Amino acid sequence: MWPGNLISSLRVQALFVARDEKPDLILLDIMMPEMNGYEFIRVFSKEKETPMILLTGQSEEADKVVGLELGADDYVTKPFDLRELLARIRAVLRRAETSAPPPLSHPDERPSREEETKKVDPLAPDRIPEEKTLDLVEGQRGVSFEKLFLPYVKGAKSIKICDPYIRLRYQIYNLMNFCKILTPPEDGVKLDLVTACDTFQENELRDKLGELKNGLARDHINFDYVFDSNLHDRWIETNTGWRIILGRGLDIFQKPDDKFTLGFVDQTKRKCKATRITYTRW
Repeated sequence: MWPGNLISSLRVQALFVARDEKPDLILLDIMMPEMNGYEFIRVFSKEKETPMILLTGQSEEADKVVGLELGADDYVTKPFDLRELLARIRAVLRRAETSAPPPLSHPDERPSREEETKKVDPLAPDRIPEEKTLDLVEGQRGVSFEKLFLPYVKGAKSIKICDPYIRLRYQIYNLMNFCKILTPPEDGVKLDLVTACDTFQENELRDKLGELKNGLARDHINFDYVFDSNLHDRWIETNTGWRIILGRGLDIFQKPDDKFTLGFVDQTKRKCKATRITYTRW
């Protein structure tokens, strides 16, 4: 047995051994019982990228081509010269080393699964906040208030929201969904809302926002609000120095198809409206 290599006379047994031992190279005889070499390559090459050399007594060119197309790296026809086999093994291993990623100098350098996720998800809720502009396209999915705002409001003791359209029931639910991402300390977090409404709506809206204030107080969110009839801008501001400029305010999502779809309770499954969000320091 060569160092780092495995030899097994039974294909099924070899498949399990190769999965467990993670060899550097596999010498594979095509004509063996139980599972032939082609079947082994077809199964194993989907799981691992271990180099494989075929040992075959078949001289037909088509049989060699099949093995190479399935994923084998080289082949040797029996009977073979040992020096030739060793030379081919060294050549295949050299190619494998050249194409492999550079080794890590320490195991701790290997990225964690969470870090790998961050690379493919620019909206990971635990990402480091940064100044940037984000454009959401019409119909985009996979977005939530947690992904959009949590990195920027985390740790804030005071948050101010300016949005002239917190009036209708679904708009108040948007505000509640924003509050849901907050994790206030025991002494609470201060949340101020600046919004607007028509005169005929004011009494009804005061009642609704008053109920919301009482409800949020149970979760240590000290909510208050004021009306500003001249308000047009939409933004979120924190005492930690972040301002999030909202093109559409909190009205980011399209209406769910109905209340029995998952989009009704899970924002990531709802379609977005086209809008721009800018994260900046103030």
